[in-house]
Amino acid sequence: MSWTERLNETLPRLRLGASVVDIHEWAHQDQDQPMDGPPHRHSYVVACRVEGGEADFIAGERRHRVGPGDLLFARPGVRHRIVGAEGFRISWISFEVTPGPAGDDASLVLQGFLAAESAVVTDPGLVGAVWELLKEAARGPRTPGQTASLAALGPALLVSLARAGGGDTPPRRSGSRNGMVRTADGSGRDGVAGVGEGSLARPGVGEGGLARPGDRGDGGDGVAGVGEGGLVRPGNGGDGLAGVGMGNSMSAGDGSDGLSGMGGGHDRGAGGAGGEAPATTEPTPERHLRAVRLAVRYIHDNLDRPLRVEELAKQVNVSPRQLTRLFATLLNEPPASYVERVRLEHAARLLAHTQTPIKQIATDLGYPDVPTFTRAFARQHQSPPGRFRRTYSINGDRD
Repeated sequence: MSWTERLNETLPRLRLGASVVDIHEWAHQDQDQPMDGPPHRHSYVVACRVEGGEADFIAGERRHRVGPGDLLFARPGVRHRIVGAEGFRISWISFEVTPGPAGDDASLVLQGFLAAESAVVTDPGLVGAVWELLKEAARGPRTPGQTASLAALGPALLVSLARAGGGDTPPRRSGSRNGMVRTADGSGRDGVAGVGEGSLARPGVGEGGLARPGDRGDGGDGVAGVGEGGLVRPGNGGDGLAGVGMGNSMSAGDGSDGLSGMGGGHDRGAGGAGGEAPATTEPTPERHLRAVRLAVRYIHDNLDRPLRVEELAKQVNVSPRQLTRLFATLLNEPPASYVERVRLEHAARLLAHTQTPIKQIATDLGYPDVPTFTRAFARQHQSPPGRFRRTYSINGDRD
């Protein structure tokens, strides 16, 4: 078992003081794998350590030439990409934080890090040392005491990353753009584009973004139902793509654990009763569940532009054919169909819950023009956008 597989298996969640850190992925990429890709964003933090080679890291409007010993931070909502990679080797961890009520040292460091904006810093030495110890402890067959060693080194790495990335600075007030902090009840996450960055932003619960209230089984508190309900859709939360980085049991009903949608169904509209999930004869390997969870999260984080299966597959380190098979097995539809459906479901929420003009919604969701958006919307919702808004708007909005 590789060190990344061991860490993904052993450390999906860590507690630092009163704060909880949900880890979506431990990963590594070598220079023989192409790094260049389109600008994209995440609704969580990705912290990287460059181990070899050089490349340009573009975060927002700034370009940084990076090499061994540099730490890269992809902040929530900030578009970024790596280009011009030469012999590039990089390890990373992606995560988000649920803060606790106490102001303990570890929580303050995490909050300071989340409030910072630094994209590239030089490793003072501690991050690399702890990361190498963690990798060494995770390699090879399971040994006595290994889990305890990883449980001690994981928090040490997160604290060292947070301090290097700005965790020694005083935290800002809640609601700052980069504060990817989830409250314990699932409300107030800043979302796809960061608070205040356009119609894809999720300034809080129930305000027309991708999130819905964090009660179990009713849509969850995030893009992919992090820790609670199913996929964020107008239905009853029974899609079962929940527990990002955590549970993968195949039990059914409330959308609170597994990714197979067993019994919860694949409802196709508001309040739909749902159908049956595809039958499976044995549990899906955790790495495949994780790949689909990350792909779904990536889709929701980048709804503003066209997404091809090749890009999604590259992001989660599987082949396009394998990702298509996994979507068919776990979500009962291919990636392209899923992308189009959730994009148009989000459009429906924006039409019903906001006053955003139809032209702006079409642009924000990656459609080249209003006629193309209108045709696609009408195919899915049996109504053009203007009529849909007049019928379902909760504010009596008109275009």
